[in-house]
Amino acid sequence: MASSAPVSVLDTIVSRIDRAGLPHPSGALLECFVRESMNPAQAGQYLALRLDAGQAAEVVEDWKYIVGCPLRESDRAEIARRDGHRCCITGNTGTSRDPLSVVPILVTPFGWNTEKRDIMEMLGAFFGPQYRDWWLTEVTRVGMLRPHQDHWLVQKSAAAAFAAGRVRLNRLQQSMIEYEARDVLMGPEDPLPMQGKFPLLGDHSRSGIQKVDPRFVGTAARMSKSIRLLELSDTLAQDATPQHPQHSSQPSPSPQTCPSTTSNTWAPGFALRCWLSCPSRLRLFVYQVLQRIGKRLYGTPQDMATVQRLPFGLYLKYNREPDEALNEHAALNLASLHTSIPVPRPIDVIIEPPAPRQPGTETAPLLDAPSSSDAFVVITRLPGFPLWQCQELLADRDCEAIVLQLAHYMTELRAIPRSPASSSPTTGKDSPSTLICSATGGPVRDPRVRGGQAVGPCSDEASFNQNMRFPNDPTRQGHGIVFTHADLNPRNILVDRCVRDDGTRGWTVTGIVDWETAGWFPEYWDCTKAQFEGFRWTRRYNRMMRKVFEGFGGYAAELEIERRSWESGDGV
Repeated sequence: MASSAPVSVLDTIVSRIDRAGLPHPSGALLECFVRESMNPAQAGQYLALRLDAGQAAEVVEDWKYIVGCPLRESDRAEIARRDGHRCCITGNTGTSRDPLSVVPILVTPFGWNTEKRDIMEMLGAFFGPQYRDWWLTEVTRVGMLRPHQDHWLVQKSAAAAFAAGRVRLNRLQQSMIEYEARDVLMGPEDPLPMQGKFPLLGDHSRSGIQKVDPRFVGTAARMSKSIRLLELSDTLAQDATPQHPQHSSQPSPSPQTCPSTTSNTWAPGFALRCWLSCPSRLRLFVYQVLQRIGKRLYGTPQDMATVQRLPFGLYLKYNREPDEALNEHAALNLASLHTSIPVPRPIDVIIEPPAPRQPGTETAPLLDAPSSSDAFVVITRLPGFPLWQCQELLADRDCEAIVLQLAHYMTELRAIPRSPASSSPTTGKDSPSTLICSATGGPVRDPRVRGGQAVGPCSDEASFNQNMRFPNDPTRQGHGIVFTHADLNPRNILVDRCVRDDGTRGWTVTGIVDWETAGWFPEYWDCTKAQFEGFRWTRRYNRMMRKVFEGFGGYAAELEIERRSWESGDGV
């Protein structure tokens, strides 16, 4: 929906907003103002003038005023007939709990008809003068508008979601009535249930009733993200106000988090030992039954087909490489023993030979049945949500606290001593301090190196470097070898809401998961791997990761040589 503009122009504008040093989400609000405007270059030029004039706070307040103006409501039976007695957004019919009603598509912004010069200029920069003047004309003649132009039939839940900016309708080009519905999610939210993603805002009655004016729908789409950020701004202000002073900063229960599912509360030791003494095939059968139940209860994660949530606060992980499953089990035990990092408790690991298959049969789905080199790991579930889902919800203070937490955890992780489990597989002796190997002392498997093929164990860093580009670059030499998570990214860092000691609310790290690639690596490895897919993550997250490793030297040179390697196709 946003107008296009050269990437270099947008990058320049966004960098200018970053340099203003505005508290979150003010910078994100201004970025939405530019990206969703009719002419981003024009909007960016206007914004730069305001910022250069030292009006950063004022321009944020002006945009908040524009986004948050009030609405009026109307109810017309003819509109319901025009819309086919179905929700224009979801395509659903009404129910007693979620009825249909005719409501305005967009707030009627009475406050836009103002003599305030800054508001008028900002509206012109966002819409363009012609579109702005049309809107101001609509405001002055609101009583003369036919409701068919700016009202539609929607379910109560869909109307609330649309008004809150949680869903937007993008008009398909070359059509005035065809749209694509898209969720505008912030945080761990469920998308709005819909019957198809392509609403048709025409006259379903075929009786010539006036259709919705697409300019109302288009304006709502352009402002949807800003509406969400405006709500977030209010939430962060409330969180910063002390409520009831507490003496604990433990995570507070959230809708999808059950305190009883943490790693310290699952199964008494004796009962677990009895269970683990049962034949592996019996245990695997029970886990697969629980897996099918888990699919019904919790669904299957679309981005993680090899992981399934189970009842009783458990997860079942499938891996085609048994050494990775054994490595994760060993790494979790090491992290639990030597650090305060919240990690899942490893419950069970099963290595099964492949099941015999008849010639010509298809491979069975992951987890449901063994295929080849099968390994299954059962771990406990930790509270919280992946950091990537919650990045926009964090206040600046939350980011600072999470950086300190992660830096502390990295200090503990790097101090884990070598253990007999990581002894040299060839000699059985303790590993030398230069050996690069997995948590079990075997070869490392990291998608960054040779596409995840087994590498090593390597006697030293120079030997390890031969598996990557620019192996003899001085930047790759002379590092200490430390215990490393090796897949630190916002998918694997869990966070959750908490109450601080001063009574304010915020977010805290509640877990680090996915340890199958952990082992002893060069000391910069966690820093560069955390930014391996930096293009996928927000600038905010990348800044956080750089701050986490500042106390260890920053590894700017190592990150640069790694980026050169990635750009040349190494590890991609």
